[in-house]
Amino acid sequence: MVRISKAANDESCGGDAIQDASSLSIQDAEKGAHRLFKIWGLALDVPVSWVQVPSKGELLKVPFLKVSAYLQKFVSSCKNLAFASDNPQRRCLSFWKGYFQSHPSHQVFARPVEQLAKTIPLCMRGDEGTGSKKQPVSIVSWQTVWGLQTPKMTQFSQRDSFQSCPTCPPSPCRAGDTVVPEAWPGKFSTVPAGLSLTEDDYTDLKQQFPTTAGHSFLTRHLTLVLPTYLVSKGPHVLEAMMEAVAEDLLDLFHNGVFIEGAKFWVAVIGLKGDAKWHASQGKFIRSHARLGSVSNIPMCPSCLAGHEDHPFEDVTGRATWISTMFTSDPWDAAAPGPMERIPFDSTAGMAAMKYRKDPLHVFKLGLGRDVCGSSILMLSQMFMHFDYEAGDSKALENRLRRAHGRFAMFASANGISPHLRGFTKDFVHVTHVHASYPWTNSKASDTMALLRWLCLEYSCALKESPGHPCADLLKVGRQVCAHSVSLFQRLYSHGLWLPRHCVGKVRDDMTVVARGYSFLATACLRQGFAAWALKSTLHSFHHFLVELDLGLKCGAQLLISPLAFDCSQCEDFIGRTARVARSTHSKTTALRCLQRHLVKTKLLLRKPLKLSLKRKKQVSDLAALKAWLGDAGSARAAAKCGQRLVRGSGDTVFWVGGGFSANLPGNICHEPRPKPQTSHT
Repeated sequence: MVRISKAANDESCGGDAIQDASSLSIQDAEKGAHRLFKIWGLALDVPVSWVQVPSKGELLKVPFLKVSAYLQKFVSSCKNLAFASDNPQRRCLSFWKGYFQSHPSHQVFARPVEQLAKTIPLCMRGDEGTGSKKQPVSIVSWQTVWGLQTPKMTQFSQRDSFQSCPTCPPSPCRAGDTVVPEAWPGKFSTVPAGLSLTEDDYTDLKQQFPTTAGHSFLTRHLTLVLPTYLVSKGPHVLEAMMEAVAEDLLDLFHNGVFIEGAKFWVAVIGLKGDAKWHASQGKFIRSHARLGSVSNIPMCPSCLAGHEDHPFEDVTGRATWISTMFTSDPWDAAAPGPMERIPFDSTAGMAAMKYRKDPLHVFKLGLGRDVCGSSILMLSQMFMHFDYEAGDSKALENRLRRAHGRFAMFASANGISPHLRGFTKDFVHVTHVHASYPWTNSKASDTMALLRWLCLEYSCALKESPGHPCADLLKVGRQVCAHSVSLFQRLYSHGLWLPRHCVGKVRDDMTVVARGYSFLATACLRQGFAAWALKSTLHSFHHFLVELDLGLKCGAQLLISPLAFDCSQCEDFIGRTARVARSTHSKTTALRCLQRHLVKTKLLLRKPLKLSLKRKKQVSDLAALKAWLGDAGSARAAAKCGQRLVRGSGDTVFWVGGGFSANLPGNICHEPRPKPQTSHT
């Protein structure tokens, strides 16, 4: 940057900013560049805080961004993006009224309703990325719960009433056979007067969407990055930083922060992450990593499943572990994790509910991989579905090669671009048949593509071998794959809140997947065929089903979508941040990642949000512009500048091309880009 600025300055092509950049020292260019970015407003103006951590005789200074400082600046800079609404208090109040139906024992409901209208719900997220030399780097971020509207969700937001759904066929919604525990805190006989949902609340809830689309830096915000050299100092460094984050969140819950003259509070509704991160930060003594292979010990942080009296493999509605849900904490009371200081739920055992399970790690990177691997191996070996002629090789690697050829043809016909390049023994983790239980080493998107393809292959196999003695396995396998695809299509076509009728449909899909998987595991075990392994992911997936069914039995009219705690976009955020960490010096990674994140976020906030556009429509007729905008002045200015206008949802209109763009409803502005100066020699 310094060299280019000097060259531009020598050619008389620069302004004041170019002159300032050309005067920076090349030896410490990035330090000077960030100082320059701050002066010229090219970075989000969030102060960097420091924590001093004693470690083995030395004092480490670790930088981080306080959630309070970041939230204050972010909301002030882009309120519509932070709340996904131009009425923050209405948005917050309607959210908490809806959330009461899912979690009525949250500590936030001890506050008066007027304060709930100024309480912002947040989620925290932590994970490990790949730093320099493929070493781990710890990344912690926070996010609001409201995302941007996508074209798939437009139909859902435009329906007549909240309970009417265009994607779920109408049918009576009945609660399942799940037994409600006696001490289940989700029970509520009456809703407090101030928390009753009104028609205005339902209208606002229709416009709330999960944070599953758009650039991840617009909905996720960096808190801290611990590079390899700090992680290697010991776990106490990360624990000290998490304690600092928890202290800041505790202060936000009780004291709040002033934003544009109004006081707002913050309440955390979930800690997102994979099971490994939860177990390390929560200091769990019950976790999936402790699944016993010899003795039966509790292995779930949310219940006592795994104990000899509570088998985790039971996926029925009367499983004994259901009565133990959130009855005891999964950590030692004498040494809790650093995040236990965050106010969440004072009910005994309910504090563990803050560690949220997410559909990405539980299914797409968990149970779904087992479904795909077991299905491919079962079709190949048990039903010989990929043997076309009598002389075809029966070797496993050749059958897998032929299966991949069919998948590649399916992907090409449906416009899918998978990341995987072939089916091999390593891909399904099987050296030879009956040696181990198969699962695919596939990305989340490839898992869903494989499930769609397997629906077709199961149907073809049923037609080819109708009288096979194990034809029932094909029928159940097709149902498991079909309902897995239907489950996520249903979730992504809805908003942040699921009406009661839609909760029943999601619950039914999950029931077919969980119990169908259990049936196939039992049948293959009797056949002596190693497939459909019963793992902890099946139990975690069953938790989704049980919690939805409990909500229906308790009389909830709506429930928060599982996508509210999905980590798909979080993984994109982790990948982008880790890529930045790999490009910086190891000693300054913690600070440079924060600074570069603020620069990137500021840049994204200055760009137009074109997410809600399904088709870009170009308008060139002045009369059409007048009718479209209702503002002849803006239309005439647009036509004069020769720019294109594209329209989003509602009254949002976007400038595309030309110069700086903005998406301001009812107030369109433009800033034409000057023509580049050329020098003739």
